Amino acid sequence: MGPKQHFADAVSEQGGLWRLLWVLEKPEARDEGSNETSGKVDMLRRQRGWMLLESLSSSSSVARKIVESTAWIELLGILIGYNGFTKVWIARTGAAKTLSRLLWDPKTGAVIDPLLQRFLPRTLLVVLKEEGPDKMLNLFDGESDTPELIWDASMRGELRRVVGQLLDECIEQRVNTGNGNESFSLDPSARVKFQKLDDELFVGGVYVSRFLKEPTFNLRDPTKFLEMLMQRWSNE
Repeated sequence: MGPKQHFADAVSEQGGLWRLLWVLEKPEARDEGSNETSGKVDMLRRQRGWMLLESLSSSSSVARKIVESTAWIELLGILIGYNGFTKVWIARTGAAKTLSRLLWDPKTGAVIDPLLQRFLPRTLLVVLKEEGPDKMLNLFDGESDTPELIWDASMRGELRRVVGQLLDECIEQRVNTGNGNESFSLDPSARVKFQKLDDELFVGGVYVSRFLKEPTFNLRDPTKFLEMLMQRWSNE
């Protein structure tokens, strides 16, 4: 076992992960007396902190700690703009990079992917994993109406409301105990049910009604869509 793994294990076992995460998610202090230089120094420190967390998440002990605790949903909260956390771009991209790394890992990916699917549209997760945090965040902050992604401000609001309620409970427990929840089990009913998607048929990663309107759209996986569509038709 190398020195990096020893360090990661110590961070995981001795509460270092929580201390680092709580510093990184803390909103910026609004001090009118602070100058531009101090602001840049603070941003640089945060950037280094996020680089450290991303690196640590490549170790099995820290990655496992993140997906087994409330750390993953706190990272999601930073990514989507939870009111109690920082909303600076460096933090949002840092959280997204860490979640992307967890999605790529075969062991943690099998755990974190279905959890995140309860909150984020499938296409946003695919983009986060395959095209990177910047592309995913730009899609998240914008509006889309395509065969693969239906997304707008009202849906962002629904997402933030549901995740915000969960994070409010996490923060309350942290205040009461002084510790993070290291054995977090998400309630089976905890998910976002987007009203705009209630009447949409979603097959193989594609909204069928949008595809019928735009049949020349360049699908990510047309073969999968066709196979899933034929399978659905055969079962009806």
